[in-house]
Amino acid sequence: MDLLKQTYNIAKQHNVEIVLMAGEQCSSLCPFRTEHNLWQANLEKTNHRGYHNKYSYLSCYPGKTSLYSPREDSDIVCTEKSQFDKYLKNCDMLKYSGRLNYVNARVGDGTKHKYVYVFLDTKNIKGFRGRELFWADSFSEIYEKSYVPFNFWTPGALEVSSKKTQNIDIYNKIKNSSPWGTPEGVELSKKLMNCKNECYKCHLCEKVFGLENYDSLYQFKIKKI
Repeated sequence: MDLLKQTYNIAKQHNVEIVLMAGEQCSSLCPFRTEHNLWQANLEKTNHRGYHNKYSYLSCYPGKTSLYSPREDSDIVCTEKSQFDKYLKNCDMLKYSGRLNYVNARVGDGTKHKYVYVFLDTKNIKGFRGRELFWADSFSEIYEKSYVPFNFWTPGALEVSSKKTQNIDIYNKIKNSSPWGTPEGVELSKKLMNCKNECYKCHLCEKVFGLENYDSLYQFKIKKI
């Protein structure tokens, strides 16, 4: 955050806009990313489905856990509204990655179709079909009601009953079942605001998420395909 403030102030002096990547599932400083992008771009021309199947293991490290700690992606994590405000004050736009988790679910009798934001542990999205969901009609609603963590919200299309009412217990259950819902997770999110990616001498992410310490993504072995 300190570096962002300095950069933003200099940018304003030269009439330059600052755009932050708010949601990105690639790991920060991943040593395989350039090769992955080059290989997958060519693969897309002949085998679109291969991008998310076994071919991806040729050029994307497969060591990600089901918890997806901050060591494994580059999301802006805000467990408090005040944190999000600091980012908003020091950038002109928040941009999401081109590939987002997309929700297309049926809730209730499905008499009404709407495009909304859905609150999910989006990094563990498998299995959401058929279960109860908590959603918001706009990001303004999410922000005003402080439905944190903000990085758990993903856009999606819902078929819902016109009489369907929201159950705040669903939101609380999802939030409190995540490491981000703990005091340790909140403290970690604050530390990440000034993270320098010196993971080899920190390991706070692994501690909060209950993972074994590791110093580099090179430590992961490529899966056999």
